Amino acid sequence: MPRPAYLAWLPRFLFSTDPVPERYVAKAWVLALVPSFLLSVALGWLLPDLPGSQFHASIERLPLLLFLLIVASPVFETLILLPMVLVLRRGFGAGPAVLTSAALWPSPIASKPRGGASSSGGRF
Repeated sequence: MPRPAYLAWLPRFLFSTDPVPERYVAKAWVLALVPSFLLSVALGWLLPDLPGSQFHASIERLPLLLFLLIVASPVFETLILLPMVLVLRRGFGAGPAVLTSAALWPSPIASKPRGGASSSGGRF
C-alpha cells in the first residue's frame, strides 16, 4: 500500500511491514513512544502549570499499576476509539480519520473539573 501524499516527507521504511515480527514490534514501539515523549515535553514547556498524572503508587501496588498502564489501558482505549475511528474512516479516509480522532479525544485540559465541588455533593 503506497503512503499518502501528505506523509511523503516521512522516511519510506516507516510504511513497510517488516517480515521479522520482533523488528516490526520494536519499530512500532519506537514510533509510538518517541512522539509521545516529545508531545509530553512540549506540553510541559508550553503549559508549565498543568498538573501531571498522579498515581500515588506504593511499591506493593507497582505490579498492578504497571499491568494497568501497559496491558489494560491500551486495550480499553482501543475498544473505546474503535467505533469512532471506523465511522470517521468510512467518511474521510484513514489519515484524516486518525487526525480527527486524536483531535476529538478528550484531553486532560478539556476534562479538568471546574470549581471545587462535584455534582454528586462531594460524596464520591
